[in-house]
Amino acid sequence: MRTMGYLILALAAAVIVDFQTPSLAQETELSPGYVKENKKNDSKVSSQITKVIERMNSMGMTRGKAEQRNLSTLSTPLVKVNSSGMVEVYIYLDTLNSTNLAILKGHGVRIEITNEKYAIVQGWIPVGAIEEVASLGFVIKVKPPGYGKMRAGSATTQGDAVMNAPDVRTMLGLDGTGVGIGVISDGVDSLIVSQATGDLPEGIIIGTPGSGNEGIAMLEIIHDVAPGAQLAFSEGFSSSLAFVNSINFLVNTAGVDIIVDDIGFLSEPYFEDGMVAQEAADAVAQGVVFVTAAGNAADEHYQGLYVDTDPSVNRAPGDPGGLVSDDHDFGLAAGQSSDTGWRFAVPPFSTVVAILQWNDPFGASSNDYDLFLSNVTTGGVAEDSSTTIQNGDDDPMETVTASNSTPDFVEFALFVNRFSGDPRILEIYFIGPVVIVENQFNVPGDSVFGHAAVPGVLTVGAVPWFDPGFVEEFSSQGPVTISFPTPELRDKPEVVAPDGVSISGAGGFTTTFFGTSASAAHAAAVPALMLQANPSLTPAQVVEAITSTATAMNSGTASSLFSKPFLAETAQLNDSSGFGLINAFEAVKAIIPSPSPSPSPSPSPSPTPANSSSMQSSGGGNSGGGGGCSLAAAQGTTPLSSLPAYLLIPLLIALRMAIRGRGIREGKHKQAYRG
Repeated sequence: MRTMGYLILALAAAVIVDFQTPSLAQETELSPGYVKENKKNDSKVSSQITKVIERMNSMGMTRGKAEQRNLSTLSTPLVKVNSSGMVEVYIYLDTLNSTNLAILKGHGVRIEITNEKYAIVQGWIPVGAIEEVASLGFVIKVKPPGYGKMRAGSATTQGDAVMNAPDVRTMLGLDGTGVGIGVISDGVDSLIVSQATGDLPEGIIIGTPGSGNEGIAMLEIIHDVAPGAQLAFSEGFSSSLAFVNSINFLVNTAGVDIIVDDIGFLSEPYFEDGMVAQEAADAVAQGVVFVTAAGNAADEHYQGLYVDTDPSVNRAPGDPGGLVSDDHDFGLAAGQSSDTGWRFAVPPFSTVVAILQWNDPFGASSNDYDLFLSNVTTGGVAEDSSTTIQNGDDDPMETVTASNSTPDFVEFALFVNRFSGDPRILEIYFIGPVVIVENQFNVPGDSVFGHAAVPGVLTVGAVPWFDPGFVEEFSSQGPVTISFPTPELRDKPEVVAPDGVSISGAGGFTTTFFGTSASAAHAAAVPALMLQANPSLTPAQVVEAITSTATAMNSGTASSLFSKPFLAETAQLNDSSGFGLINAFEAVKAIIPSPSPSPSPSPSPSPTPANSSSMQSSGGGNSGGGGGCSLAAAQGTTPLSSLPAYLLIPLLIALRMAIRGRGIREGKHKQAYRG
C-alpha cells in the first residue's frame, strides 16, 4: 500500500508536468476575448438560469417543442433541466403562504420542498414560465438550488486501528451501544447488499434514501468502529434544502446524538454563515455532536485580495475602464511577475464549473466583479463569461463552465475583472475534476467553507491510513476568513482521521475509500464510544476531549514526499492537521467519570472471632471450607461484580497497565497494516 501511495503521487506529478507552459503575461496572443458592454440587465433570475434560457432560445425551443425531445442534456453542474424542458429552481418569496403557493402552482411550478424559516420554495418550473414567475410581486429572486459536492465492507477499515479504537472495545468494553449516529450523504441504494455481507446491521433508520452509495461507505466505517451504535441515514446531497430537512429529521424524528456529513454547497456563502451553516449550528445548540468533512479542495483553490494590473490608472466612478487595467493580477497578488490568468486543465469528456465569490454580504453586494473563461488550448478563444450586476441587493458570486468533449486534456484560463467598486478578497472553487497547471497560484489555505467553518462543529481533515503522519495534499486547510457580521479568523480543521481504507464496495462503489468523507466517518464513530461511557457530555466537551488528546502532527502534507517526522515537536494547532490525529482510546479515557472516594470508616473494636462452622452463607450455598461469604463481603467491601460499569473502567485501565508492564500510550502511534 505504501508503494501504491508513492506511485499515485508520481503519476499526479507527471500529469502536472504535461501542462507546464509560459505565463499568460508572456503569451499576448491569449487575450481573454471578452466584451464588457455585454453586461446583462438587472433581473430577478440568476445568470446561470438565464444562460440555459438563452441556449434554449437559440435552439428555437418553445414549450411545445420541449415536449418532443430530451432537453436534460442542457443540464450543467449548477442548473438541472429535465427531459420536458423544466428547470429546477429555488424561488425566494417575501412571504411563504398558501395563497402564494397556489399562484406558483398556477404558473406551472411543480413544488418539491417548502421552507417557511427561509421563505424558499424548491421546485420545477417550465422554462417558458420562469420570467413570468420572477415578475410576480411576492417573488424576490429565482436561483438554481444549492447542489451538493461530495467531500470524496466484508471489509474492515484499517482506520479503526490507526485511531486505537480496538482498545476501546476490547479493554474498556465500549462499542457505542445506546448512542445514535445519523449520516447525511448521497444515498443508500445498496443497503440490502451491505447488510447481506454483514458489513451493516439491520434496523437502520432511514429518512430520505437518496441516490448513490457513498452513504453506505460512511455507514460501514462507522459500524466497524462503533458496532453497537444505532445508525440512521437521510439524503442531503440533492439540494441545500434537502440537507436542512435531513438535519431536522435526524434530530427530531430519529433522535440521534451525532450527525456526520460529507457534503459541501459551493453556492453557500464563503465569508459568512449561510442557511446550511446556521442549521448545523442550531443542531449543536440542541445538544447534537456535529461532525463534517473539511473538504478536498486544498489543491484546487484560490483566495487573494484583488490586485489591479495597473494601479496607476485612475477610473472615474461608473467608468468601466480598460480591459487590462481592471483585471485581477494573480501573479502580482502572489508576489510574482504579472499574470492575469489562472490556468487549469480539464480531463477528457468532463465538465467543470468555476465559482467566484468575494467578501460582500449575500443579498447586499455593491462591488461588481465579473468572471471570464478562455480556452488556452485553442489559442485563447473566449469560452464563457459571467457578468451579473451587483448594485447593492445581489449575491457576490459569478460562475463559468468549462466543457471538454475531446479525448485529451484541455487547458483553460480564468480572468477576474472588477467592473466597479472597491478591492475585495476573491475566492474561487471548482465543481468537477481539474488539474491546476504547474500548481499555478493555487492557495491551499482558507479552503474550508460553509458549515465546515462553524464553531462547535468538528471538522475533519484526511491522512492516508498507511502513512498517517502526513495530511493528504487535497485535504482542505484553514484558517477560515469570516467577514460578516463581524470579521473573524476561525481555526479549522480541528483534527484529522484516516482515509484510503477498505470498504465492501456495495453497489459498485469503490472498495478503497479516499477523501475527507472517509475521515469524517471515522471521526464520527469516536463520540459514540465516548457518549456510551459518559452520556452527560455536551458537544463542546466531546470536541474538547477529542482535540486535547489528539496526536500532534507537523503541518506537512503528502506532497512533501514523506520528508517530515510524524510527531510534532510541540502539541500545537496548525492549519492542515488541526490538533492532530484523532486517538479514540485517549479521548474516551479523558472523559470517563472518576469514582468518588469513600470516606474512611471510624475505628471500632475488633469483633470476637466466630467459629467458622457457625458462619452462614449469604444467598445460600457454601464458599470454600464451608465459609458462607466472599472475601469482599467478610471485609465489609463492595464486590467488583456489583460496581457500575463506568466505575470499573478506571480499574480495568490500571489492570491493563500492570499486566502489560507499561503505561498507557501518551502521544504514541501504532500503525496497522493489513494483508
